[in-house]
Amino acid sequence: MGFNIAGIVINKNYNGKLDELKEDLGYDFSNAQEITFEAASSNWKEEGICDAYLGEHGTILFLNHESCIDAHSVEGANVLTFALSEVSMAFIFFYYEGDQLVRSFSAFNGEKEAEEGAPLPSEKGADELDSTFNQIKEVIGESFWDIDMSAKSLRIEF
Repeated sequence: MGFNIAGIVINKNYNGKLDELKEDLGYDFSNAQEITFEAASSNWKEEGICDAYLGEHGTILFLNHESCIDAHSVEGANVLTFALSEVSMAFIFFYYEGDQLVRSFSAFNGEKEAEEGAPLPSEKGADELDSTFNQIKEVIGESFWDIDMSAKSLRIEF
């Protein structure tokens, strides 16, 4: 089946700071409940749901694909906004350092449709899927694959 996830990755620890996260992204978060990373990173999010992994050095917000079609940035932070669908082989990737777009691309069926900025080291020798997971590691300092599936995460409504 493959991955069908979208999200925002920020090199900032928001553990216990949901009001700050809310302010940084402009989302009106409410009603948070604890879930596992396995549930947070599952495919296809409903609109109005944000599943958040609050890591020691960074945060991954899993959202529906429509929420990640446009880039997000946070002042003073590195932010990756991504949407990927292995089923349809569609990928969207925006990487910001502060308010400066460093790299973006969209790709469908292995062909880059649009791109801006020079390729990042995380893209070297990697396809769009691996580039995204490599950049997640660059942003939060830990590999997506090394996060414990039972790690505490939050399901937040907005």
